[in-house]
Amino acid sequence: MSIVDNQVSHIDRHELEIIGKRSIEDYLQQLIIERFSHGPRSIIHIASQPNSSSKEDITDYLKNESGIIVKWKNPSKKWLQFSQNITLNLLTKPQNNDSHQLFFESLKHFLKLRSLPDRIECIDISHHQGQSTKGSCVVMDSAGMNPSLYRQFNLNTQQPGDDYEAIYETVKRRYRRLLEQNDLPDLIIIDGGKGQLKKAIDALNELDIDGLPLLGISKGPTRKPEDEKYYTTDDCNIVPIEIDSKLRQQLQHIRDEAHRFAIKAHRKSHTKSLTSSTLDDIKQLGPKRKQLLLSHFGNLANIQSACVSEISSLPGISSNMAKLIKQALSGDK
Repeated sequence: MSIVDNQVSHIDRHELEIIGKRSIEDYLQQLIIERFSHGPRSIIHIASQPNSSSKEDITDYLKNESGIIVKWKNPSKKWLQFSQNITLNLLTKPQNNDSHQLFFESLKHFLKLRSLPDRIECIDISHHQGQSTKGSCVVMDSAGMNPSLYRQFNLNTQQPGDDYEAIYETVKRRYRRLLEQNDLPDLIIIDGGKGQLKKAIDALNELDIDGLPLLGISKGPTRKPEDEKYYTTDDCNIVPIEIDSKLRQQLQHIRDEAHRFAIKAHRKSHTKSLTSSTLDDIKQLGPKRKQLLLSHFGNLANIQSACVSEISSLPGISSNMAKLIKQALSGDK
């Protein structure tokens, strides 16, 4: 629900399928990213707020991807009651249970597929300034998004931050295994334009996989949904394709889920790399205090620039311990 000048300007309905052991927290994170990553909104009022770690994930993603600065606030009693009433009214309306089938039929029509797809996959890349590069693959089948089939890939490209090579490596590793299992999907969506799509084609050609439909989604210079470009393949030639607005929304939902999954994997890897640092060499410093330092200061550089009194102000860190930390980070023995 969008509120402008204390008036409701727009109401969206989002339905999420609870599958397997995936938590409500994951779904809430996905929904917020999907809802706010393409608009100028900067204040999110939410009754059931995610935990601090998820908040940080969401805030960082929206800032880096869309330049949106998020402020978290609890909704007023008035708007909370209003939104609850709207939700109850929407839930009483009958819904089309064949939405996934209609989506696959639309894909078949617009992409001129030979048969109705049964499973589609979306590939995305995430990294932090070229480091901790991750490839992700999310899967949608006839029942909807299927997290049990999601996969992550640690990538070691020759050029850090090279999204083209990252796409190549992810596609090759993913579909080499599925080829061996005779379990290829009916469509692969690549988050990227012509360059990324060309690398995906190269990887599939090297695996001798022919005729597997590909769809590329390029964000465009403004990174707004209406400016996105869509590309498909025709005899290994990359050609633009027009997609109607409803189908675009569904494709963006899958692409955003791939974003969420990739970012979650990258953040976990990046946090692990931070904790596996010079601080590990300090035998007296346990994992809890190490995590406390990184959570408080953000990174090793900030810890290094802090004075002894700042470091020792944290719970469980004495002045002597703070001096040991400063010595370790400065390289003094």
